[in-house]
Amino acid sequence: DLVRVTDLTEDANVVLFPDHTVSEAWSQLKGTHDDCIPVVSREGQLLVGVIKRRDLYRLFLRQGPPTSPRT
Repeated sequence: DLVRVTDLTEDANVVLFPDHTVSEAWSQLKGTHDDCIPVVSREGQLLVGVIKRRDLYRLFLRQGPPTSPRT
C-alpha cells in the first residue's frame, strides 16, 4: 500500500514564532524529546522554518549558552 505523508505526521504540540528569542527556543526544546520545532508566522500560521536542536548546540559552542532573564 502507498504510505502518505499524512500517515506519518503528528500535530505540533509546540511552535515558535519568528520573534521568539534563542532562550525561548532553547527552553521549548529542553522540554521535549523532539529534535526540531516548527517556526510559524503569527498571521495565518504559515511555516517559515524549523529550529533544530543541533543548530542551537552549534550556536552555543560559538557564543555560549543563553542567559536566563532576571526576574
